[in-house]
Amino acid sequence: MNNNHTTTRTLLPAHSAVGKVILPGSKSLSIRALLLASLSEGNTTLTNVLDSDDTRVMITALRQLGVTITAIEAGSYYVIGGGFKHSTADIFVGNSGLSIRTLTAALAASEGTFRLHGVARMHERPIADLVNSLTGLNAHISYENTIGYPPLLIESYQSNKTNKLHLNGTDSTEHIETINVKGNASSQYLTGLLQIAPLLSIKHQQDITIIVDGELISKPYVDMTIQLMSQFNVNVIRDDTQYQQFTVLKNSRYHSPNIIQVEGDASSASYFLAAGALGHDSLTIYGVGLNSLQGDVHFATFLSTIGIKTDWDTHSITIHGRANKVLPAFTQDFNHIPDAAMTAAII
Repeated sequence: MNNNHTTTRTLLPAHSAVGKVILPGSKSLSIRALLLASLSEGNTTLTNVLDSDDTRVMITALRQLGVTITAIEAGSYYVIGGGFKHSTADIFVGNSGLSIRTLTAALAASEGTFRLHGVARMHERPIADLVNSLTGLNAHISYENTIGYPPLLIESYQSNKTNKLHLNGTDSTEHIETINVKGNASSQYLTGLLQIAPLLSIKHQQDITIIVDGELISKPYVDMTIQLMSQFNVNVIRDDTQYQQFTVLKNSRYHSPNIIQVEGDASSASYFLAAGALGHDSLTIYGVGLNSLQGDVHFATFLSTIGIKTDWDTHSITIHGRANKVLPAFTQDFNHIPDAAMTAAII
């Protein structure tokens, strides 16, 4: 930029945010749905898939693993299921944390030799807690450079009836007792373990139980994973409201629902909901609503608690602004929807 010149932008006062907004697809759901469609029996058409760096690296990774993914039109893909066809791959995940964590789990439950790496920043993000949880799934996971961080080399093999299973230091030819994961680590670790539980239930002919050590953070993201898995015909049995134990029954299998429309991004929705709340008219967002799988949709619930009128439909939410009325002060715990906390601070 030439220091002799400055650029000025003037923001005029805005008195309302009115109309309708069609949300882009959820990144979290897009990545999860692409992986589950690949692992399912049958073929799946995915629509409203978000076009982003993270979804592109997941699509590329799955194609490297032998999954046929055909672009139909913008945001729509046809995925041929049946699992990974290739037993070797050198996979670049960019800066997509969800992609590397779910793929690490999926490849540990597969057969072959795989390398996972990303941008420099990705190699600074810890992954040891997930690797420790995967110890014993008939896979050897090693760190290429710094212990506890990517790049990872995953060497996995098929177990047989004569092999003992080694999980959490326990030898067993009868069953997998538990897989443990830390509750205060990223919820994406638990998501990865949940998504491979059906594969393990078939491979080892056992119920698969995952135990959470300590209090689980980001529960809504885990709920989202479980509900999406149910759309692919796998039920996860959760112990209770404490989110401490999850079980997938023996021989649980993913089956394609044929068509999945990825719902709109609820985190993005919070910005438009906030704008509508500050205005003096009505604004409707399409893509999330009563049937939403995402916890961030409850930013609209929060707005209703501070006096903003909201109308919910199956796939939409309408917000009615308070015109010139001052919004009341509030005290609110945003631990379950952390992405919306800053939006709340702004209003």
